[in-house]
Amino acid sequence: MAYEAVKIKTPMWLRALPYLSVTLFFSCWEAIAFFGIVPETMLASPGDVLRLFVVKLTEANPDGAVLSVHVWTSIQEAFTGYLLSLLFGIPIGLLMGWFNVAEGLIRPRSYVPFRRSPGFP
Repeated sequence: MAYEAVKIKTPMWLRALPYLSVTLFFSCWEAIAFFGIVPETMLASPGDVLRLFVVKLTEANPDGAVLSVHVWTSIQEAFTGYLLSLLFGIPIGLLMGWFNVAEGLIRPRSYVPFRRSPGFP
């Protein structure tokens, strides 16, 4: 063959760096939670988070819904927001593009002290 793949040998420490950094992150998080540097009400340990994640997959307590219901609700809200932005944003943008009066009424105004600054129309 005319072209041969170039093989670069990456040092072992460089290949292990992503795993070490994730391990260090979770170790520091666990140590902060274990020694009480941050109160437990403000920062739960990674073990508690994982345990409660598994519990929330199947139990509806304390809020009456399992995790999949919350995920579906979030997806619905995001999709509804996107549709509303399309429903209002496109017509308003077209109005602003076609009519100068509409642009003057709808265009956001800049803060007054900045209006006299260079670079702010």
